Amino acid sequence: ESAGARCAGATWAAAADLTGDSAADGAVDVAYDAAHGWAVAVWARDADGEPTTRADRDIRAAVFTEGTLGWGEPVAVTAGGGADFMPAVAANATGLAVAVWCHDDDGELWVDPGLAPGEDGTILAGSNVDMANADAAVLAATFSGGGWSAPVVVHADATGPAYVQMADVVALGDG
Repeated sequence: ESAGARCAGATWAAAADLTGDSAADGAVDVAYDAAHGWAVAVWARDADGEPTTRADRDIRAAVFTEGTLGWGEPVAVTAGGGADFMPAVAANATGLAVAVWCHDDDGELWVDPGLAPGEDGTILAGSNVDMANADAAVLAATFSGGGWSAPVVVHADATGPAYVQMADVVALGDG
């Protein structure tokens, strides 16, 4: 489970549950919009909690508002189907947030756990990313206070997995 807390002056308020369910959750990222007084958290959710069934992973989000000093109910950002993982979120002063994450249609992300691709495409020890996986993509959705947009593909590469190329940090300009 994942929880969030806020600093109230010199002390921290009690942590509050973000996820609202008993599913396995992780990879939490948070962005704050000081101009509008809200923060958004995104995370990856494994519906059955079983790491070997990857096609049931989705992205969830919750919004913290300064007006209520609490987290809203979590919502699904993705519609399910396939594996969604590695979310990141950023917000700007115009009231817009964008979440990006990796998606794999069939959830078959891995090859032999002892193999990893080198810079020249040769297999090296240390990772289990399947470089021949052509059904992977980077998706994104925006939040503007009223809810999340439908996810859109922002990068897909038919010659290899898009998630290998995804940056760990998302940035938004104020425009």
